[in-house]
Amino acid sequence: MIWKPTAIPKGFALIIDTREQQPLFTAPPKGLTIVRRKLDTGDYSVEGYENDLCIERKQNSDFYGYIGKERDRTVKKLEALSKMRFAALVIEETEARLFGVQRYTKLTHEHARGFLKMVEVKYGIHTLICHNRVTLERWILDRLAYGYKILKGVS
Repeated sequence: MIWKPTAIPKGFALIIDTREQQPLFTAPPKGLTIVRRKLDTGDYSVEGYENDLCIERKQNSDFYGYIGKERDRTVKKLEALSKMRFAALVIEETEARLFGVQRYTKLTHEHARGFLKMVEVKYGIHTLICHNRVTLERWILDRLAYGYKILKGVS
């Protein structure tokens, strides 16, 4: 399926946290301004709306640590994300691998399933599991640009 490119609103600048080791948007679409700086919450946001619009991104390699060893810190992040106008957790992986047997943890696919239920229902945070970087970029940009337009009062 071929999608039209996301319309980039005037004044929109995507912030990518400087701690993102393998950031998305390495070949940004025409007209997209990208700012690299530390975000207090999440990995992707919009300049001027860092406390309103946020996306946290995890890869399979750090997801199980996020829900296991780092759980106390993760819950604090989820509480901060839940206060935003729009927040999402995107996991860059296939469902088969995310919910498959994990080699370096005792956590199972049922732990992951339970965690994702909690994220969505208890905290009201949207989730996406997707291995395709182009799809992830489009999904993130669509939502952040749309959120920006709503907050700016632009139709």
